[in-house]
Amino acid sequence: MIAGAAGVVAVAAGLPLAADGQGAAAPAPPAPPPDATKLQGAPTSQVGSRTPYFKPSRTPYGETVGNSLAPLQDLSGTITPSDLHFERHHAGVPFIDPAKHTLLIHGLVASPLMLTMDEIKRFPQVTRTYFIECSGNGRNAYRDPKPEMTP
Repeated sequence: MIAGAAGVVAVAAGLPLAADGQGAAAPAPPAPPPDATKLQGAPTSQVGSRTPYFKPSRTPYGETVGNSLAPLQDLSGTITPSDLHFERHHAGVPFIDPAKHTLLIHGLVASPLMLTMDEIKRFPQVTRTYFIECSGNGRNAYRDPKPEMTP
């Protein structure tokens, strides 16, 4: 509903919509200088950004309930940037205050445990690379299975 409302506001304001109707169209990148080696580059910044010549975006399906597909065809390498990782949710993306959020571990454990985000951050950090795939990626194959696709 929010994306749809943004489109209504954009149309009412006379702003152009993107080809997919998901918001205002991005402005064209600035023209590069004739010889970029003769000019000073951009200053440092607090947050990195992509070049204006590369604008990958997820493909959203649905609004509150739905998913957004990662643009794998536009990426190279094996690591998907976090802002382009696929999404799947059934009740929208929650807005959570990390200072008030807790994690409850219970069920098949010897003793239940509740941790705050600050407590979780105190644990040693480990980086591991894993393959994650949305279980919905095969849904079309299961709806109308083809003999050559089934064992």
